[in-house]
Amino acid sequence: MFLITHTYSQEYAIQNFDTKDGLPTSEFYDVIKDDKGFIWFTSDRGIVRYNSYYFEVFSLKNGLSNIVNFTFYKSSGNTFWINGLDGSFTFWNGNSFSPFAFNFKLKEFSKKSNQWFEIININENFIFFIKGNTPLTSVYKINRKTGFITDLPNEKIIIGSNKCSTKTKKLIKYINEYRKNKSIDNSKLKYSYSYATGKAIKFNTNPSNSFIYNEFLDKKGNLFIMSDDGLSFYTKPFSEDFKHVIINNRSITSMVIDDFDMIWATSVSSGIFKINSINVKYLDIKNGDKNIEGLFRHKNFLYAKTKLGNVYKINKNSVTISYYKLGKRGFHRGYKDFKNENMFYFGGTKYINGIPEANLKTTNILPLSNNSFLEYDYLDLKYYLNTNNKGKIIFKEVTRALSIEPLFKNETYVGTYDGVYNLTRIATSDKKLFSPDKLTKKIRINDLRSNSNILWAGTLGNGLLYKIGSKWNTINEKKLNSKYINSIYLEKENLIWVATNFGLNKIEYSIINQKVKINKITNYDSSNGLLSNYIKDITVFNGYVYVATDKGISYFKENKKEIPKPSVFIEKLQVDQKNYQNTNATIVLKHNQNDIKIKFTGISNYKPKGNKKFYEYKLVSNKSELNNWKATNARDLEYLNLEKGSYTFFVKCFNANGVESDTEKISFYIKPHFTNTLIFKILAVLSCIVFLTFIIKRRNLILREKLEFNLKLKTAELRTLRNQINPHFIFNSLNSVQNYIFSNRKSEANLYLNSLAKLIRNSLNFSKKELISLDEEIQFIQDYLNLEKMRYRDKFDYKINFDESILKRKIFIPPLLSQIIVENSVKHAFKDSGKKGEISITYNIDYDFLNITIVDNGIGFNTESLNKKTNSLGLDIVKQRINLFNEKNKNEKASFEINSKISVGTTITLKLPLKKEWN
Repeated sequence: MFLITHTYSQEYAIQNFDTKDGLPTSEFYDVIKDDKGFIWFTSDRGIVRYNSYYFEVFSLKNGLSNIVNFTFYKSSGNTFWINGLDGSFTFWNGNSFSPFAFNFKLKEFSKKSNQWFEIININENFIFFIKGNTPLTSVYKINRKTGFITDLPNEKIIIGSNKCSTKTKKLIKYINEYRKNKSIDNSKLKYSYSYATGKAIKFNTNPSNSFIYNEFLDKKGNLFIMSDDGLSFYTKPFSEDFKHVIINNRSITSMVIDDFDMIWATSVSSGIFKINSINVKYLDIKNGDKNIEGLFRHKNFLYAKTKLGNVYKINKNSVTISYYKLGKRGFHRGYKDFKNENMFYFGGTKYINGIPEANLKTTNILPLSNNSFLEYDYLDLKYYLNTNNKGKIIFKEVTRALSIEPLFKNETYVGTYDGVYNLTRIATSDKKLFSPDKLTKKIRINDLRSNSNILWAGTLGNGLLYKIGSKWNTINEKKLNSKYINSIYLEKENLIWVATNFGLNKIEYSIINQKVKINKITNYDSSNGLLSNYIKDITVFNGYVYVATDKGISYFKENKKEIPKPSVFIEKLQVDQKNYQNTNATIVLKHNQNDIKIKFTGISNYKPKGNKKFYEYKLVSNKSELNNWKATNARDLEYLNLEKGSYTFFVKCFNANGVESDTEKISFYIKPHFTNTLIFKILAVLSCIVFLTFIIKRRNLILREKLEFNLKLKTAELRTLRNQINPHFIFNSLNSVQNYIFSNRKSEANLYLNSLAKLIRNSLNFSKKELISLDEEIQFIQDYLNLEKMRYRDKFDYKINFDESILKRKIFIPPLLSQIIVENSVKHAFKDSGKKGEISITYNIDYDFLNITIVDNGIGFNTESLNKKTNSLGLDIVKQRINLFNEKNKNEKASFEINSKISVGTTITLKLPLKKEWN
């Protein structure tokens, strides 16, 4: 047996963002964090902002003075300045960018010396500028109140109306000190001093030609150095012996630590770097064997088993690699030997004082007592009475065992693909000792652990189970990262760690009435610096939490500091493409501006995972609360067609641990329409009073005159229609006579004139009457059709159908009403039809209505285009007469219906109420 030992440096989980992640370039110069939590970056392709979701890019079209910008300068509130390559400045007012009003002057100065400017101080009245990367030549003073620039040559200050009391020498001294604080002087020497921190850095070796861009002192006293060699930090006493390298061989220009203790660093040619935490490190196993399946702690060492079957021996400062293979069927969990505290089993291998002794089995061995042990793997589970492998096999069953817990209440529990089995330790019994737990049947048990009186079970898809007494219970907590649990670690009473497929959970609990009460759940995942979210095992060793993942081992010293609560703010309220910024004032909108869109952003590097919601919101009006709190992951919401009134929109967010942000709100008021205002209502009431007074005085007179007028009007309209009917009919008839005469058919013309004379006499007689009897109407129709048959030379036949009993009833109808329809059929139905026409006229009584149905087999027409034709006067007359009748009789109304199909024919139905007056 031989061992090979390697020692590796401590590494950090780093993310690198480049153009493939939405960045406009790989060249960045400066970074800051604003008061809202946004991270801003300057570059040679605009300004970039990270909103905790993605990178936003701002360019010239967004108000920048120059596309290339170098340095951020914080101002009051959430505002800042940035300097451009051409000497110009841009100001961020908290909502948008705008160029500095005196850029034209600054560009003149910059053009002369081919340099850009830096800001050295910002206060209420002044902004002081110096030229970058050059000796002090001049200072420019901008008076915000009077708006002028004063050139101060020869390092002198002209005291003007701005009431500046700063002395020349003091200002020059301040500028020089400012320049020293911007970098570390004499960076090529073995000793370097930082004005920013007041600390000296001692280099054991010459730092060569490394150029130091910047330094940063965090709240813990760590000094970060950004140089063209990378990013590193020093712990006290700022010596090379305490140097920690984070990023190597990259030109790092600036860095900032955000609210979640994550480092953002910019580089000259490698984009943006994000270090989730310098507190979380990982063991760099450089041979690629990084898929860690299990961890086991024994005395002063930690052992890690990989998927390839290797075992790694870990102490505080080194990783010892043994190439001894456990085999792929070997188990990830290790077990102590009850007979010898210096001996333990990891898979099928016996370890004495951490050194592998022999490969006893390719399967796993677990000693249960001085004279019994278990042998198991994914397929078999065997129980032996003694440890020399010669004892009787008491139990063998194919159970596909996954985990064994030997110490719970003098029984051994086995987690399998099909639930939990338990073994009572009866050393001499021949009976079958394993029995299934029916409550866990068909549940895959990945891990079993016990403490006190609780048996814990991690399952695949069923979450975290626990057993107190004989009853199994489930931890139904939405804050758990996942229900797919790979491993459990019991650190101490009331504290359990759970490794899942989607991160790590630390659960603090208490026992109340034989049930587990969850007090707090803390989530850890890749956003905290872990190498992966797929956690396979976990243990605590030498004060550090070690996490086995599919990408290696992460470890960290647990930070008792609470994760900062998330923040949320409302970006804008949008109405009709117009944006309103969130202020303390209520936004006033017009009555028709009632389609509202609200956009908001929550900032947290610990957002909930999976289907868990990040935001909660509600909209409250002055009338009622329209919504209770609702959950969403969307960042904008729309409210359509809101009623008038006052509204307040509330929004908040939650991180993965359930910590709630402060609630943000925005208020707006939708004005009512003028007709709904108080002034309009007062005027309307006064007008109504005046009007009603006038109405009351003349009410009866006006009503009577109106009724009389309407009656006369309707009568006149009826007479007008009747006058239209007679000329219409006569015109068509005379036209027929004319055709006979032109054709020299005198006898037929004579017969036709006699028949026509009869019809005219009847027509004139009927036109004087408001109503005629039904038999008179039928006779008139028959005479008319006989006349038309003569004219068209039997081009059509007709039938008039009615029950003789109808004529015995005294039924009266308006004259010539159906004749107009019949005439329309004769004239238009059979044009170019190519077949002999047929007209059927049917009269019948249906309850209190007389139905007149006129059917022809003509060419038909499109009923939708009927109203567009100008030659449908006859049908229009019928419609008008029907409408006039219906205006007078509101209960039983007459109807007029047309159904026509092209090349099939037309059916027209008149439905007339009986015993009604038609005038």
